[in-house]
Amino acid sequence: MKQRLFLEGKDDVMKQEVFNARASYWMPIRDDIESWVREEWERFEEEKPEWFTDHWKELVRDYMIPGKGGSFRESGGEAEAEAELAVLRRRSTKGKRGSKVVPAGVDGGEKDATVFNEEKFKRQMKRKGSMSL
Repeated sequence: MKQRLFLEGKDDVMKQEVFNARASYWMPIRDDIESWVREEWERFEEEKPEWFTDHWKELVRDYMIPGKGGSFRESGGEAEAEAELAVLRRRSTKGKRGSKVVPAGVDGGEKDATVFNEEKFKRQMKRKGSMSL
């Protein structure tokens, strides 16, 4: 939901909502978010929109803020991505929201669509240069 708000958001009010979700939810679109923050940060500082609070600024990763944190990799982003991956692994094994893995050959034998796909996550992160896998 937060990814869609960011990607389809028509204004900054909608886009900024992405930071009110866990990073694991927006990590796959991290590059888009980082570009938006870097391109608009100076304008945010000048215009001071209502949502541009100290609390919101704390939610933004340092590597996204111009002149503050360097790159994703330099700022420990890889470690953050690994930690988020661990959280997703734990969630996928808890069976939340009725998620389950059905063995092959039993009732179709396909994974429930809500089960975390670790390999897909790793491919996405590797493609974005976020993890050295």
